[in-house]
Amino acid sequence: MFHFIILQTLWEHTFECSNTNRNKYESLTKTAEADGFFDVLEERRRSSDLSYAFRTFNPQPYRGATPISAAALNRMVLESQYLSYVIQESEEPREALLEEASALLDEMSQNLQLGFIRLLGSIMNKVFKSVFSSIHVNEDGLTRLQQAIQEYPVILLPNHRSYMDFLVLSYIMFTYDLSIPVIAAGIPLMGMKLIGEMFRRSGAFFIRRAIGSDKLYWAVLSEYVRTIVRTGYAPLEFYVEGLRSRTLKSLTPKLAYFISTSCLDNTSHFYEV
Repeated sequence: MFHFIILQTLWEHTFECSNTNRNKYESLTKTAEADGFFDVLEERRRSSDLSYAFRTFNPQPYRGATPISAAALNRMVLESQYLSYVIQESEEPREALLEEASALLDEMSQNLQLGFIRLLGSIMNKVFKSVFSSIHVNEDGLTRLQQAIQEYPVILLPNHRSYMDFLVLSYIMFTYDLSIPVIAAGIPLMGMKLIGEMFRRSGAFFIRRAIGSDKLYWAVLSEYVRTIVRTGYAPLEFYVEGLRSRTLKSLTPKLAYFISTSCLDNTSHFYEV
C-alpha cells in the first residue's frame, strides 16, 4: 500500500512588503493563522542559522525501511529481476547492457547527504528570512504527513509554480524533522555543474526530457523509482505537471509518465494535506 500526498495547501509564503502594504500583509497573516497556518520563520528569526542547521535531526522513517546508502540502492536496481528480464529480452550482449544500465544510474541517481542538507539548510534559513516576510505552514497537515511517512511509503505531489517550490518543501521537512524527500528533476539541471551537484546531494535525481522508445532507459528509471518507493528509502517528490509553470498557475497534470514509473495499485491511497 502506498500513500500519495497532494501538497496544495501545506504552505504559503509572502514576500517582504513595503510600508504601504503592511496592513494588507498583517491582515493576510491573521487570516492564515485563523485557518490553521503558522509562520515557520517566526521562531527561526530568534535563533542563529547555524544552530538551526546543526540541531538534532531525528526523522521517523517508514516502519519497514532498513537504512541503505545511495550506492546500495543503485545495486538493488541493477540486480533486480525486472531489469534482468529487460536485458534478457534484448539481442545485445548482456555485459554491455549492464554496463550501460550502470552508466544510466550514475547519470540519474541522487546522492542525498545529511551533512549537505544541514549546510543548505543554514543557507536557505538565511535567504528565506531575508526574502520572505513569512512562510505559513499547515501544522495539522504536517502531522498527518508524519503519520503517513511512518506507516506507508509516501509519494509527494506538490504543485510546480516556481523553482522555490522544492526548496521550500525540503526546508519545511527539515524544520519539522520529517524525512527529506528525493526529488524528480529535469536533466538540464544536472548540466549546471555546481548547481547540479548541489541538487544531487540534496536528494534530486535527474530524468531526461526525451526518452522515446529507449527500453533500457525506461527500465532503469522505472525500477529506480519503484525501488525507492518499495523500500521506503525516502519520500518521493514528483511534479506531475512535468514542467515549471511560468505564470504561477497550476498546469494540467501529465499522469501517463508518472503512472508508468510508479507502483500504483488498488491499495494506493490519495489524499490532500
